[in-house]
Amino acid sequence: MVHTLPDPEFVCLYVSQLTPGTDFVEVQRIIQEARQRHTSLGLRGALVFDGERFAQLIVGRQELLDTACTFIENDARSTGLRLLHRGTDIPKLVPRWTSGYCGHLDLDLVVNAGGGAAVQAFLRLLEGAVMD
Repeated sequence: MVHTLPDPEFVCLYVSQLTPGTDFVEVQRIIQEARQRHTSLGLRGALVFDGERFAQLIVGRQELLDTACTFIENDARSTGLRLLHRGTDIPKLVPRWTSGYCGHLDLDLVVNAGGGAAVQAFLRLLEGAVMD
């Protein structure tokens, strides 16, 4: 009998900006679409919005992350995609998909941290964010 190991999981954390001139109604659509897409792909994580910027932590198999990231990169409603961290150091506090709103200064802490420290700052941000 051949035993195969499960595909390893990866984590991806990025930040992007709402494209100037985009109607604020699109923010809710972006959040709803992300929830549907990531849930259907079996990804988990969180998406937050601070009134100008999105930050998203996604956890899942590499090829599924690539699918999600390609969609995000090609979405004209956001711009300036910046990868803050990508790796295999999976945070244990990401059991499902969630979304919400956060403060501008809180998101600055995530962006300025970079790397694995950005992931930890993002998880702390979630504790104080208004989540679904």
